[in-house]
Amino acid sequence: MAEMKVAFGAKRRFGQLVELTRESFVPQVEENGTTVVVHVNDGRSTACHKMDRCLHSLAEQYPIVKFCRVWVNDVPLSTTFRRHGCPALLIYRNGEMIGNLIAVTEELGDEFVAADVESLLQEHGLLPDELVQATAKNEPLDDSDDD
Repeated sequence: MAEMKVAFGAKRRFGQLVELTRESFVPQVEENGTTVVVHVNDGRSTACHKMDRCLHSLAEQYPIVKFCRVWVNDVPLSTTFRRHGCPALLIYRNGEMIGNLIAVTEELGDEFVAADVESLLQEHGLLPDELVQATAKNEPLDDSDDD
């Protein structure tokens, strides 16, 4: 257990929404040992503004996950995606795309909060589990099951 705490405690901590550009996108998502959640934002829809607020909150709750935003015009995407795909969440781990949630309001609806986004990511296995999070936040782990 102590080895797990050391291993997880050594991970980078982010805790905020990181702005990506065309130039920084690839280097940021290719970071080894890091889960990166990228919000593709159209910059005009209410849903994208809500998603930004949700990801700000989740970034504080999951400091070892890098939550990012990129503007739809800064990445090479189809015209159809630009018009109908946002808000979208692209999830990378160790530089590999592990999740691609397009037009997430089709699944979440128009009225969603951070807990809804968190649940969606958890349902798809895209966020670290509670053990990893507790260790990353340096919270005590409940070892009562080890008797």
